[in-house]
Amino acid sequence: MLKQKLFTGRNLKIDQIIRKLIKKAGTLKNRGQIHLFLGNPLSDGCDKTTVEPGNSYSPGVWTCGISLWIELSENLYSPDLIRNDVIQWELNPPVIKSKYTIKNAITITQHMTHLEGEGAEGVDYNEIQFAALKDCNLRTFIVIQDIGQAGGEIISRDRSKKESLLLMNKAI
Repeated sequence: MLKQKLFTGRNLKIDQIIRKLIKKAGTLKNRGQIHLFLGNPLSDGCDKTTVEPGNSYSPGVWTCGISLWIELSENLYSPDLIRNDVIQWELNPPVIKSKYTIKNAITITQHMTHLEGEGAEGVDYNEIQFAALKDCNLRTFIVIQDIGQAGGEIISRDRSKKESLLLMNKAI
């Protein structure tokens, strides 16, 4: 398992939230109940993106998991923690739309699609919209988990400063 590194030089409150988030996200297993697959029809199965309700996803077979997490009133929330029947989830090709509300305070709508390209040339696009239903303070995190919706394990992670890219297992 990859050792977690915390970002240093930030305020203590953020570091505490990140520690809590790492602990909570690290205990979750993927649901494995419902999956949709995004990708070019001509690409191999391993190049498809696996998406679960709430639009948590793996960008390919045996890759990491990527999900949205919210810190609201000192509690952490993620679509991975919400029951499937509470998430409005629809496929309107080529877009997967997900919508859910957290604590009657904020509604989150995500649109996800795959921009064309065969094989590894395709790119996943994820747009997230937040609509406050009342005054609230929140923080958002995009979490990359070791085990994703399509299995896999993170062996290495790096950041290419030149291209501003995040590399997982030496790939984009």
